[in-house]
Amino acid sequence: MKAIFEDLGAMRLALLAVVAITAPMAALVNVDPIGLGVITAYVAPAIAVLLVFVLLLDALMSRVFAIDSEGDARRVAGRRIRVNLLAVAVILGAWGPFYYSLLSP
Repeated sequence: MKAIFEDLGAMRLALLAVVAITAPMAALVNVDPIGLGVITAYVAPAIAVLLVFVLLLDALMSRVFAIDSEGDARRVAGRRIRVNLLAVAVILGAWGPFYYSLLSP
């Protein structure tokens, strides 16, 4: 388990922590935007969109760096890519219905 945390690094772990905080907020998106409801009504949906783009960019850049690497470095890059894509799937699974409801008439 320690190797996973070392492979991902502090910034990716912080990014995954934001995903873990933001994903459950999709259930509270219809709360009245008063007080802390502003976070779930306005801030969390915006952060969710940004997270998708940042996670996909990080996965792409990990793939770019993995092209020239060999052995252990390639394994680490593959793990980073899988974790990023899993986090994107979590965000899309949690927030997808909300955004779909915005697009449907």
